[in-house]
Amino acid sequence: MSKEHLQTIEKLVVEQGEKKGDYYHASFTCKEILEVMGKPNTPGEQRYLAHTVKAFYPKSSQEIGSGDSGWILNIKIRSK
Repeated sequence: MSKEHLQTIEKLVVEQGEKKGDYYHASFTCKEILEVMGKPNTPGEQRYLAHTVKAFYPKSSQEIGSGDSGWILNIKIRSK
């Protein structure tokens, strides 16, 4: 997994998310995260990003989004 992916996700969640107890919560589409990273919005990049969130943030969830925007990622990260 790319360290760049993890750093970008954590930064976005902390900056734009909401803190509830010991966790930060935020929802983004794959397209939004890929745009911040400067990566192309392709189905392969969307799948990789969704897999990264599922693997590294097990308390997170995913919802089906539109074809262009990709999955909607509901990310939950423990505050440090």
